[in-house]
Amino acid sequence: MSFIFDILDKEKKVEKGKFGKLINLRKKGNDMRKTVLILLVALMLLALPASAWGYNTPTVSKGHGVVYGMLTSDSHILIGGEYGFTPDLAIAAALEKEIKIALKYELSSSLAILGGVTDFSPFIGLNGGTALSRDFYGMGEVDFTVNNSKVNFLYNLGLKYNLAKNLDLRGGLHGNVGDGQSQVSFGLGVGLKY
Repeated sequence: MSFIFDILDKEKKVEKGKFGKLINLRKKGNDMRKTVLILLVALMLLALPASAWGYNTPTVSKGHGVVYGMLTSDSHILIGGEYGFTPDLAIAAALEKEIKIALKYELSSSLAILGGVTDFSPFIGLNGGTALSRDFYGMGEVDFTVNNSKVNFLYNLGLKYNLAKNLDLRGGLHGNVGDGQSQVSFGLGVGLKY
């Protein structure tokens, strides 16, 4: 497991040999290793049965928001967005095969909690994200819902690349585990910040 932490740390000092010398393990390939690690996690999620959902980052800005549109691999169009009412509270919605409406509360710049309704069933979830570079951002969401007395686990794992200050390219995979469904959907689209 420790090699994962070595991959994710750009600089890490470790003890070497009996003399306790410290060496710097700075490697040029760390950015590439992060990308490969993210892709491996995404490929592992491909084995899970799934149906489609959308993407948002955990950050909230009062008086600002984002609108996005995506094409999914199961031939659907996904439209979504959010708007911040306070520095920590936003309303978010997504429309594809089903409607998802939620309130989002930002706990930190990398984590938010969500609660709302999807397909007429209540859900609660976590939304997380991290900057991978100046313009490259990883994001994900995990939601739990009960539909017809069955517990469902909804997830998405995506990447966002800033093309301009208010325009980004976003994509990834999204799905549903626990309701006997067995499809995985990929989405690719653009987001507009306002």
